[in-house]
Amino acid sequence: MARIPTIQRRAQLPTTTGVPAAPIVQSRDQSGTAIEEFGSLLLEMSERQLKAKADKAVTDSYENAILKIDELKRKIATKQILSWEKNSFEAKAPTADQADVQQRMEQIYESAGAGLSSYGAEQFDRKFTLLSSEARIQITRDDVNRTNEELQAST
Repeated sequence: MARIPTIQRRAQLPTTTGVPAAPIVQSRDQSGTAIEEFGSLLLEMSERQLKAKADKAVTDSYENAILKIDELKRKIATKQILSWEKNSFEAKAPTADQADVQQRMEQIYESAGAGLSSYGAEQFDRKFTLLSSEARIQITRDDVNRTNEELQAST
């Protein structure tokens, strides 16, 4: 038997309307990029300023430590009380004994290095270690020389 051709229909939405899509324009906001660059510039400037302040504080602390160590050397030689200990009831003249020198160096370190930032404290530690080592050597050398002079004078 023969078949009669029929048209079949499907129910669906059209895939195109015949109207092309609107062109897509990429928007780039340059102000956001400019603000970010300006912020990073300000951050860099502030870091430099903080580092400069810390370097200045380290220099001031180091100079203070040098002055106190020089006074310590003089007072050991003359057997006098240190200026920063004159108001203390337990003040006594410093000696060239290594334990006493170590204690005085720790006092100088604490007073000179107080209030430094972490960056400044690290820099000051390096400088003060070298300074205190040189000072201890010189104090020991001067004490040996004084002792030798006293021995030669008594003979």
